[in-house]
Amino acid sequence: MLLLAANQAFAQSGRYAEISSVSVDTMSERRVTIKWDVAEVVNGQSFAVYHWENDKWVRVVDSLPANMREFQDVKAHPFEHAERYAVSTSIAGDHNAPLSDAHQTVFLRSGDYDKCYNLLTLNWSAYVGTDVASYTVLGRKIGQPYSYFGSTADTTLTTTELEEGTDYNFMVVATLQNGLKSLSNIISYTTFKYIQVRRELVSIDTVFNHQGKIELRGQIDTATN
Repeated sequence: MLLLAANQAFAQSGRYAEISSVSVDTMSERRVTIKWDVAEVVNGQSFAVYHWENDKWVRVVDSLPANMREFQDVKAHPFEHAERYAVSTSIAGDHNAPLSDAHQTVFLRSGDYDKCYNLLTLNWSAYVGTDVASYTVLGRKIGQPYSYFGSTADTTLTTTELEEGTDYNFMVVATLQNGLKSLSNIISYTTFKYIQVRRELVSIDTVFNHQGKIELRGQIDTATN
């Protein structure tokens, strides 16, 4: 029923293809994968992918064959900002269909870290183009597998499950209403490590009371933070 409804919507709009998801390839800082659904396969049909640049649509590839349902943009910058795409269908000897609705990647921003309480608050841009069922935050100590840090329907999450003085990677996975998933870029974060005071290096040697002001002179452990 959902596919039938989608096909009817495509036909009414004059479009033959609609993007189903865009996702960042987390193994590369310069690659985004765009996937689309096709309402009708027509002889001589081909696809074009468009990228939003400088307030206008720019075609990044055209003449993709009729059996294609996926394209990787290797010139994207998803680790710097969210990336937006649309697709269009061309039919030989006929016409170019209107652009599909735009879809946009999730962009994970640098975290807000409270070192006093070891709290890290992550926030990200919403996935644009279709409804999102939930966002899941995954994190890992660098060199180890990713693990679950929490899920939310919002675009922010705070975690306390961090170790002091540790290097972390974080990413967000948007689960879309159509069942597909969109991965965000990855950010790195190093938590704060407290250095304990060496008591033998802390002392008050002299106290001055001068014109209502108290001045303490002594030594401190300069290695602490």
